[in-house]
Order: sequence, then C-alpha cells, then structure tokens
Amino acid sequence: MFGKVQATIVSQIEGVILRYERDTGNLVVQVQNDPASLEIISPVAGTITLCNNKEIVIETEGAIVSEGTALGVNGEGTLFILQESFGENNADSTSALYYLDSRAEGKIVLVKTLTRDLLIKGDSIGASGFLSVEISSEDIEYVQLKEIQLPVLEVTDEFISQLHPWENKKVMIDISNKAVILRE
Repeated sequence: MFGKVQATIVSQIEGVILRYERDTGNLVVQVQNDPASLEIISPVAGTITLCNNKEIVIETEGAIVSEGTALGVNGEGTLFILQESFGENNADSTSALYYLDSRAEGKIVLVKTLTRDLLIKGDSIGASGFLSVEISSEDIEYVQLKEIQLPVLEVTDEFISQLHPWENKKVMIDISNKAVILRE
C-alpha cells in the first residue's frame, strides 16, 4: 500500500550474524562447529609433546636438524637431488647451473654448492626451496639483502646420505628449527 516490499531470507546454515557489509553485500555468519567433529592431520608421524593455543610440538624421528645457515621462510615440496652438482668432474659450481631446469619446479632442490645464480634461477623456475652442503658468506649476504623468501638450509655431508632415500618424496624445511622434516 505504501510501496514497502517485504522479503524473507532463509539461511542454509545455522550461526550468529556478525556483520553485514553494505559495500559488497556480504553477510558474515559465525557458525558453531563441534570441536569433536574437527579433524587435524599431522604432516609427520610422532608424539605430541606440547599443545597450547599458539603451537603444537610433535616429537618425531623423521627430521634432520642442521647447525648450518637457514634463510627465508618455511617451505615444502618433493625432494629433487641435482645429481650433477655432486659429480667429481663438477668442481666448478657454476656447471650445476646449466643442469637446473624445469624438473625443479615445485620441489626442494638438494645441491652440493648453492650460489646466488643457482638460487635466482631456481626461484624463477619455481623451486620450493634449497638444501645445500656449501653456501658462501657473500651469497648468504646477497640473499639477506634481497630478502629472498625461498627457504634455504645448509646441511652437512653426513645428512646427504640420509636424504638420498627421500628423493621424490615430500620434505619440509623448517627454518626456525633449522630442520628438514621427512613427511610420511
């Protein structure tokens, strides 16, 4: 009669309306989840040693902890070993640069010597991170100066033999703990 239109909207979910955003037309609803129905899947097998609102710590035997340099942010991917960088004839680390190709895309690359050129090429190809036995101090400074976010971890020769069986399997680089986590 007075030009007012009335409509009813029935939601398909149950919850509490938090806000209505006029600009976008979004209606934000907080749903009530049963905590028992939530499922958390661990990336590694192990025993939970700490669980609080900030973190969950899992003690696992599937990790290799390094004392070497750690740069960038955490990352994960399939382990790709650049065999050509470990060859006897490849004393010159720049020769490994030519062997780094699209096979490294989305993978954590294990090389003997990591140079800034190898790192830049790997980043442009789409590598997920690097593990290396040797990184020069100049290249470490370069990575820090350029604030490259790609995870880089220096490991020792003894860890190389532990990593070889994990080629083509998922690994994660935890920068804060300087660890390579071997995923199940």
